[in-house]
Amino acid sequence: MSPQTVAILVAFALALVAAAIALFFRLRSVRLANDIENLRQSVAHLYQYEEIHDAKREAEAIRNDALKDTARQLAEAEKAREEVAKDAERWALAAKQSRDIATAMKNVIEGYGDEYIVPSQSVLGADLPRRRCSPTISTTSLEKGCSSGAPQAT
Repeated sequence: MSPQTVAILVAFALALVAAAIALFFRLRSVRLANDIENLRQSVAHLYQYEEIHDAKREAEAIRNDALKDTARQLAEAEKAREEVAKDAERWALAAKQSRDIATAMKNVIEGYGDEYIVPSQSVLGADLPRRRCSPTISTTSLEKGCSSGAPQAT
């Protein structure tokens, strides 16, 4: 055999191998295409449930939005509750001060004198000075009032 004949035989053998490989892949692709078509046909009836799947996704989105809104509303309600609690504490303190002032006024009316009254700045006003005179003793009687030598409370 001549070298040319061997070269032709090797080329022919390689061509046969290439053709066999090509045929193998062709058959495999046809088989895969058939499998894909069979799968499409077997799941075709499931497309009727696609709307249900979409509705489920939409329901989950609505639920998530509602949870976010609820969390936001709870935070706002908690903030409002704290403000109301602070206001209630302020009103309770104001009520206690009013009761104390009323008790002091009642004591004055019933004759206990004005020594127990120490008005708050809110009763006097912020711009008025707070003065209370101590009783002074004179030689003739007990006089209430501010004299030049009497100690003055401010």
